[in-house]
Amino acid sequence: MRYIILMARPISKGVDAFKVLSAGPLAGPGRDMAAGIRQLAQRSGLSESQARSWVNHALKQGWAAFHTSRDGFKLSLSDQGRTKWQQGQLQAPLAQAEWDNRWRLVMFDIPAKYKPRRDRLRIKLKQLGLVQLQASVWLTPYPCKDHIRLLADLYRVGPYIYVLEARRFDGDHAFLAKFDLL
Repeated sequence: MRYIILMARPISKGVDAFKVLSAGPLAGPGRDMAAGIRQLAQRSGLSESQARSWVNHALKQGWAAFHTSRDGFKLSLSDQGRTKWQQGQLQAPLAQAEWDNRWRLVMFDIPAKYKPRRDRLRIKLKQLGLVQLQASVWLTPYPCKDHIRLLADLYRVGPYIYVLEARRFDGDHAFLAKFDLL
């Protein structure tokens, strides 16, 4: 099952594509795109003309594909669209919900031949609000597994990244203040 998640420039009043079109697959009877656009409009809260504009833009950018068969139509996300979606998902810092008294340690041992990927990963971890403990060990008090999985997929370094959860560790008190958790 594929999902359509379109990324494009924000449209009227700051509606953001990263949040709008991730609800589910667009498929149905018929061979025209009108039914898919109506589904998209209903699910996203966009008008039909806005939804049509989004679909056209995504198709032109190569982020989505429209297919027809005997069973009907399917509007699906391309590999390029999936990469774009992942990048969009990673723009926001980690959600700072009420602390659950668990630390998340993100550790990696990425081979030297992937140094550019490793460097991009470090930059992204810092942007997400993690604190560096050592060169390849980062800390956050917030849930991050989904973000880390997206980063691992985006940079193709999944086998080299680990996320551990811990209730306490020596010296954790210093980090309570750093994350405003006192």
